[in-house]
Amino acid sequence: MSNGRSVGVVVGSILAVVALTVVIVVLAGSREPKSFAAGTPEAALQAYLVAWDEGDLEAAYAAFSSSAQGGLPFSDFELAARNCRSGQASVHRLVLIDRSTGDTERVTVFLIVEETYGEGFGAGSYRSAREVEMIREDGAWRIANPLVWLEPAEHFAFEEPKTP
Repeated sequence: MSNGRSVGVVVGSILAVVALTVVIVVLAGSREPKSFAAGTPEAALQAYLVAWDEGDLEAAYAAFSSSAQGGLPFSDFELAARNCRSGQASVHRLVLIDRSTGDTERVTVFLIVEETYGEGFGAGSYRSAREVEMIREDGAWRIANPLVWLEPAEHFAFEEPKTP
């Protein structure tokens, strides 16, 4: 094989990889959030996640059942949420609702969470499964356990950071 032909194959391969990367980025960037039917556990959980992402902590907290709210006062939720959100600044998260199982009063929603840290060649990603218990309360679906984002609230310290 001649040097000219070798260079052509290498350049062609590079262009093919670049074109494929552009297609993947365009397709990934154009994914719209899935819409769930109103009144479903999935729609209720999605509303919680949207409120969380928008920083609307009152709406996020309202997604909890009365039992979950009783186990986590709003002031503690707000403090833990503030601490959690400050640590999320460099993390991009994608939450996919995989499936749900249960009955008309209690449902488990299974999630796949993709987290990407950093940028460029130093970026890393992590994928994990999560489960969120939902219960029907006063005709609406509510999150059964107190969460801070999608983590159990008991994983968080509820005290103001100390200043030096």
